[in-house]
Amino acid sequence: MREELNREAFHDAIDETLSGLHENPFLAQRVIAQANGKEDTVVKKRISIGFVLVVLLMLLAVAALAATGSYVLQYLRHRDDIHEEDVHPIDQTFTGDNALIRVVDSYYDGESLSVGMEICSEKPAYLTVESIHVNGNEFELSESNIEDMWVSYPPEINRKASTDAHGFTICFDSIELQGPSSHVEMHLSLLVPTQKVCLIETESDNHMKSWRNIDEAIQRGETPVEAEEPFQVLVGSEWFGDDMVDFNNPVQRPVNATDAYVDASNMTLLSEQVLSFDVMIYN
Repeated sequence: MREELNREAFHDAIDETLSGLHENPFLAQRVIAQANGKEDTVVKKRISIGFVLVVLLMLLAVAALAATGSYVLQYLRHRDDIHEEDVHPIDQTFTGDNALIRVVDSYYDGESLSVGMEICSEKPAYLTVESIHVNGNEFELSESNIEDMWVSYPPEINRKASTDAHGFTICFDSIELQGPSSHVEMHLSLLVPTQKVCLIETESDNHMKSWRNIDEAIQRGETPVEAEEPFQVLVGSEWFGDDMVDFNNPVQRPVNATDAYVDASNMTLLSEQVLSFDVMIYN
C-alpha cells in the first residue's frame, strides 16, 4: 500500500539537512535539464523517474558528508597524518546510463595518489575497474573500496553500505608525479544481477560442495555471491577451464573482468563510463 508523505514535514527535513551548505547550481541545472529532456546533447537519453530520485538522494548524501568536508579524507579515515588543507578539490560529475559519478577531491603525498568519489546508481550495482591511466601510463590500484565492490547492496545481502565516500589509491613506487597537475583517465563498469543473488558459503572445509553450489546457482540463472564481506561476485568452475588453479579454493575469481561476470555470473552491464579529470600535484 502506498502511503502519502507529509509534504510539509518532508520539506522541513530537507531544508534542515541542506542548510548552511554551498550550493552547486551547475550540478542541479544538469540534473534538472536532463530530467526534462532539455539538455543540449548529440544523443538524447531517457532518464527514469527512479534515476532522478537516486540523484536527489546523492545530493542528500553530499549534504551529509559536508559536515566532515572531504570525501578523500573519509575514504582515508584510517590515516591520521592527513589534514584538510592537504586535500585538493576536483568536483567533476559524470552522468551515464542509469548512473552518476562525482569525483570530489584528491590527496598526493609524493608517493601515492588518492581520490575521493561519490557513486550513485539506479539499482544496486557491482563496480569493476577496467583500467586506470595517469598521464597516459597504466597503473593498478593499490587500495580502494570500489574495485570489485558493491556500490549499494541487493536485497538478498540485506546490508547497508558502510560509507557514501568511495575512493582509490595508486602507489607510484619510484615514479614521482610532476606538478602542477596530472591527468587521470579511469574506465569503470557497473553491473547488476540479471535475476537475483545467491549467497554462497565459501568458508566450509567442503570446497567441492561450494563449487557445486556456485555452478548450480549459475545454472538456475542466479548470480553467486560470497556470503561473507565484501560479498564479492563469484564465477563458476567452467569459466576457468584449463586455467583452474585449485579446486580446493572456491573463492578464485577474475579481477575487474566485466565480460567474465556477464558471461559466467549472470550479470548485466548497467553503465559503462570513462572518467577523465585532472588532479593537483604539489611536490
